[in-house]
Amino acid sequence: AARTGGIRRRLAALPAEAHRGGVAAGSLPGLVALAAGLLAAGASAPARADDDETSPPDQPSITGKIEGWHWAGVPVVSYGSDVGLTLGGALFVYAPFSERPSEQRHSITVSLSYATRGPKSLDGGWTAKRLLGTSLSTMLNLHLSDDGQMPYWGEGAQLGGLSTPPGFGSPPEPYRYHDRRAFLAAVARALVAGPFGWHVRARYLNVGVPEQSALLASSSPPGARGGRVALFEAGLLWDSRDRDMGTHRGVFANLAAFAAPAIGGVSDFGFHGWDASVRVYVPLVLGATLAMRGVWDVKRAGIPWQSAAPTDAVPFFERMLYEGISYNEGLGGGGTIRGVARYRISGEDKLLGNVQLRIPLFTVHPAGKPLEFGLSAGVDAGRASQPGYDAVQDAGAAVGLRLAWDRAILARFEVGRARGGDNTFFVGFGEMF
Repeated sequence: AARTGGIRRRLAALPAEAHRGGVAAGSLPGLVALAAGLLAAGASAPARADDDETSPPDQPSITGKIEGWHWAGVPVVSYGSDVGLTLGGALFVYAPFSERPSEQRHSITVSLSYATRGPKSLDGGWTAKRLLGTSLSTMLNLHLSDDGQMPYWGEGAQLGGLSTPPGFGSPPEPYRYHDRRAFLAAVARALVAGPFGWHVRARYLNVGVPEQSALLASSSPPGARGGRVALFEAGLLWDSRDRDMGTHRGVFANLAAFAAPAIGGVSDFGFHGWDASVRVYVPLVLGATLAMRGVWDVKRAGIPWQSAAPTDAVPFFERMLYEGISYNEGLGGGGTIRGVARYRISGEDKLLGNVQLRIPLFTVHPAGKPLEFGLSAGVDAGRASQPGYDAVQDAGAAVGLRLAWDRAILARFEVGRARGGDNTFFVGFGEMF
């Protein structure tokens, strides 16, 4: 799988409000390999800086702590029907609050992945919370990718007459194009009164298309040869969650408006839109949580306060993305509709719904740090439309295993299936929502 145009299938472990994704699609051996990596991290963790003991020199550690900073390295080997064999690794560095050890103050993520049938990605993320003793938080997110098998399913997200089920993994040859992109985003957010607050966001996307697919060349949508987009966004939010990761109760809601003006030499298209999202977490018995998410995202050509221009258009690669503080790719894949092929449900108007049951099982304490095991089960559904075409929609279901390390790193191992599709496997870091 990939992310922002190749992104969903990478190894980023970004915060819940970030453009996140997973390593998509892993075979059972791949899942076991990552689980073993996490367990090995706990088993070989060195002693704390203020302890007298140190790790034996002949026992390499992939976790540690240096002057208040904790770090963990996770190797990943996985396989998926859409991207083939994926090899990669992720480095997590985080500093918890001294008065609240379970909450991260700063976090840095660097990840690299290579898929034999698709995306090759480099991702980086930086987050800082409670700046200057206030509720102000900031985040930077960088993504670089090269995907020789990026899917373009046609205008209206149709299949051009080819009988291919929505759950199909790798797109057939006429539907693959070569996509190279760089994505950079910066977000600032703060609370004003209680759970009520605001956010601002800026992002820059530069897409290159070294080689078009037959369908992309014949359809020739806006952005068929790539392009640049500079987008600016502002919004209001409501955040009453008890914690960011492993949320047990509360509501997170966001309403945002955005504009991407055409700027000569910098941004090639003019469009605007809005995004509304809500996540609700309901505590159940025995520590279980019912998590629900809804997203409505709309993009329209042109800028309302400017006269119509030839550059007014929503490029085809923007139909895959939804905005808001929880910006991500859509729809299809491990972060939106599990079991549906990546980017299969795309358009200027998008609706997404998820319901997931998260059940804790037990906790162990290797090296004195909590490693929590749990299960999840849920259903996903999405719908997208493009002016002049019928809407496309689909749904899927998934079950999985959850591992939370030191209350800072969450790994998800999930299998999903869409109606009429095949089983798909995902390895992801961070909450799906």
